[in-house]
Amino acid sequence: EELPFSVGLVEANDFASETSSRSSKLIHGGVRYLEKAVFGFDFQQLKLVFEALSERSILAHQAPFLVHPIETIIPCYSLYDAILFWVGMKTYDLLAVLGGGVVGGFSGF
Repeated sequence: EELPFSVGLVEANDFASETSSRSSKLIHGGVRYLEKAVFGFDFQQLKLVFEALSERSILAHQAPFLVHPIETIIPCYSLYDAILFWVGMKTYDLLAVLGGGVVGGFSGF
């Protein structure tokens, strides 16, 4: 059953500026944390990735009528950027599977 809710996000400076999973209620999963964990060798950021994946999985199971993938366009200005982003998303999917979370439909795995 689908509820008749409609949500709009309006930011003062730039689209989606200063948002986080806690303030915007977007179920993003923490891809930004994954980048910091890998390139910064930061274990604390990796813990945030797993926390975000866990939250996403809980919401996807408890409220599937509210949680759904949103297609986005990510600008890649070189082949290297496109490959790096693709590898990052597949790594993220792997971490979701290893953590017992949801993957299907959320990042095209």
